[in-house]
Amino acid sequence: MLSQRLKIYFLAAIFGAIAIAMIGYFYTKKDLPPYPKIIQTVYGKTVSGKAAIMSGQQVWQRYGLMDLGSVWGHGTYRGPDFTAQALHNMGETMRQVMARKRFAKEYATLSTGERGAVDAVVIQQIKTNTYDKKSDTLTLSPLQVAALIKNRIFYTRLFIEGDEDGPINAGTISDSDQLKDLADFFFWTAWCASTIRPGDTHTYTNNWPHDPSVGNTVSGKSLVWSAISLVAFGLCLGVMIFLYHKHGFNKGALPFTPEPAAAMAAAPISPSQRKSAKFFLLVAALFFTQVNVGGLMAHYTVSPDSFYGLKTITEFIPYNWVKTWHLQLAIFWIAVSWIGMTLFVAPRVGNREPKGQGFLVDLLFIAVVVVATGSLAGEVLGIKGFLADYWFWLGHQGWEYLELGRLWQILLFVGLILWLFLVVRALRDHFRAGHDKWGLPNFLAYSGVAVVGFFSFGLTYDPQTHITIADFWRWWVVHTWVEGAFEFFAWPSSPVSSAWDTTTTGSESRHSGWP
Repeated sequence: MLSQRLKIYFLAAIFGAIAIAMIGYFYTKKDLPPYPKIIQTVYGKTVSGKAAIMSGQQVWQRYGLMDLGSVWGHGTYRGPDFTAQALHNMGETMRQVMARKRFAKEYATLSTGERGAVDAVVIQQIKTNTYDKKSDTLTLSPLQVAALIKNRIFYTRLFIEGDEDGPINAGTISDSDQLKDLADFFFWTAWCASTIRPGDTHTYTNNWPHDPSVGNTVSGKSLVWSAISLVAFGLCLGVMIFLYHKHGFNKGALPFTPEPAAAMAAAPISPSQRKSAKFFLLVAALFFTQVNVGGLMAHYTVSPDSFYGLKTITEFIPYNWVKTWHLQLAIFWIAVSWIGMTLFVAPRVGNREPKGQGFLVDLLFIAVVVVATGSLAGEVLGIKGFLADYWFWLGHQGWEYLELGRLWQILLFVGLILWLFLVVRALRDHFRAGHDKWGLPNFLAYSGVAVVGFFSFGLTYDPQTHITIADFWRWWVVHTWVEGAFEFFAWPSSPVSSAWDTTTTGSESRHSGWP
């Protein structure tokens, strides 16, 4: 039985972490970079605006470009960071236009003094925030307008012609309007990364990316908070190690004995347990597919333009398809293995086979297969541009680790709720009055609640959500669901069966060494 002190440690860690994350969300939402309703020249001519930027953001999502490159450093590092690329191109274009206008020369032929004069003007214009909050208008200088136009030409050529040295295939996107909006979205991310935040001394992205040619250097706040984070991590880790050894958390481990395994092997198999076997066959199929997709992705890393000389393979199966499946298949086979294991263990640990459990296990299996195959197919169709306005619901949502379309995401959420119901109903006796609510069987249910609960945060955004907020919730799911809840679930689920068999057969002590 857990001590009161350890219960407090556990609850403080869980809810304290959630509280800190929500405080972070408050400040993130408070300091969002704006989507200007109107982007205009100094003469008042509209050249872009929020509608184009949001449309470009959706193009970036629907074609799975986060699995082809990154924005603000978030995405696939195999491809370009489109923010850094657009920002660097912005500086080059502005310097070239300025050199021709002031000195009638190419920038590369300027003297040191002339270059210094051009650089100073360009950096000053890039850093000056000309966004007017009251009118929701961003005014660009003539040099910035030239950079915006050149940016559109650059990305139109890149996605139509492709890049042999990188993961972007020719014809990735062919619609001219989509390419124009996409380029404006990348330009906006570069503007956020380069202009000074009002009332501060650094940009909206804290001077990221590092590019001295446009005046972006590491800010003092970045250094200070990075140091604080490292020190805080070291202190917290030290405290955990101290408590671990002081209270002897590792002193009560049960020695290996063959009796529990023998008891489990000799135990009768219930109908629902027998039906759970197909989940493990599905796990094997998903894992096998993921390994092969991973091999193809590794080959693309070395030879992005062909597969052993076969260009038709790379043309038909682009890198963002391979990267998307590699991530989604990993999440699927891990999740399905948890589902299958708990469905097998729950009747054994709960000492009961609930009525209709076998039928519901079959139903859940069908749902899992539908979601897995439907989402994987939809992601490919979305990347290929076949789903039109249904891309968000049926195709590729555009967020790394959460690529599956919203319909499949909702169905997966419903399936997880059904799975949790099946597990809890089998463990119902452990929640009756007089039973220890902090035992391993109970934590198996608690961790299941965490798996379902934290996954739900991935449903809080839509195609109109600010990229910063959407990415916040994406990271929330990645860190708390994939990395946090999965690990929390692994703790009680892995030892629960053997531990329960051990204690119920009386072959070992239940002492854990905890105070």
